[in-house]
Amino acid sequence: MQTSLHSGTLSETRLKPDQCSALAYLLLMSEEVLEEFDLKTCNTSEKGYQRLLPVVRTCKRALLDRCELTYESCETLASALQTPNSPLRELDLSYNDLGDRGVELLCVGLTSPLCNIQTLVLVDCKITHESCEILTSALQTPQLYNSPLRELDLSYNDLGDRGVELLCVGLTSPLCNIQTLVLVDCKITYESCETLASALQTPNSPLRELDLSYNNLGDRGVELLCVGLTSPLCNIQTLVLAECYLTYESCETLASALQTPNCPLRELELSYNDLGDRGVELLCVGLTSPLCNIQTLSRSVWSDRGLLFRSGFSPEFTQLTTEPTGAERQ
Repeated sequence: MQTSLHSGTLSETRLKPDQCSALAYLLLMSEEVLEEFDLKTCNTSEKGYQRLLPVVRTCKRALLDRCELTYESCETLASALQTPNSPLRELDLSYNDLGDRGVELLCVGLTSPLCNIQTLVLVDCKITHESCEILTSALQTPQLYNSPLRELDLSYNDLGDRGVELLCVGLTSPLCNIQTLVLVDCKITYESCETLASALQTPNSPLRELDLSYNNLGDRGVELLCVGLTSPLCNIQTLVLAECYLTYESCETLASALQTPNCPLRELELSYNDLGDRGVELLCVGLTSPLCNIQTLSRSVWSDRGLLFRSGFSPEFTQLTTEPTGAERQ
C-alpha cells in the first residue's frame, strides 16, 4: 500500500476492503493534512469505501460524492467531525442514498463545538422536508454560536414548500451564519418565496447568495420574494432564478426592486425564462436607474441585445455573462 501510494498507481489497482483499511491506517498515522481527499479515486467496493471514511479526519476538503454511501456512513462521518482540531472545512456527500436518517446522524457531528465544517453539499441525497427540520435544529444549536457553516447546498432533493418553511426557522435564528443557500430543483413553489422573503428581512441576516433555479416559482413567486429584497434589512448580493417559469411580469417587479435605495443586489441570473422583448424593456428601466448596483447579468436574459445596449447602464454595471446554448448546453 505504501509503494502504491508513493508511486501514484493506487487508482489502477482494485482494492479489497482489508487493503482499504491498511490505506486508511497509513494516511491517518502519517498525520499529514491533505488538501483534498476524493474517495472516487480509489477503485474499490462499497465496503471498501466504508473502510476509507475515517481518512476525512486528515483532510481539508472531502469529496465523497457518488460513492454508494448510505445512512450508516453518516455515523462514521459524524464521529470524524468531532475530532479535536479537525482540518475538515468542506464535505460533499452528493448523489448518495443517505436519506433523512443519514442527515440525522450527520447532525450529531455538525452540532459538536469541535466541528469546523464551512461548506456542506447534500445534492440528490434522497432527503425530504424531515431533514430540513433536523438541519434547522442544528443551525440553532447554542454551542454553534459563530458556527463555521457558511454554505449549504440541498439541491435536487424533494424538500417541497414544507421543507423551506422549516429551514427558514433556522435561517432567521441569530445563531445561524449561512451565507450561501442553494435549493436548485427542490420541488418548491411560489409559497416558499413568501417564507424566504420573511427570512431575508431578519435583522443582521448573513445570507448573501440564494439560488432557487429550476423550481416552479412563477411571477407570483418573484413578486413575493421582492418584498424581502426591497427591505433595508436584506443583504442578498446574488440571486439565481434560472428556469423558474418567469415572464415579462417578473421583470417589471424586479426593475422596481432594483430602484430601491441601497438595494444590495450585485448579480442577477434569469436564464431560461420566457421574458421576451417586453421583459428586457421593463428590466432595463431598473438597470438604468442610478440606484441600481447590478454588476453581473446573465446573457441569455436578452432576446434582443441591441435593446440592451441602446438602453444604457449605470456605471456599476461591469459584466454580461455568457450562457451555453444549443449543443454546448447539452
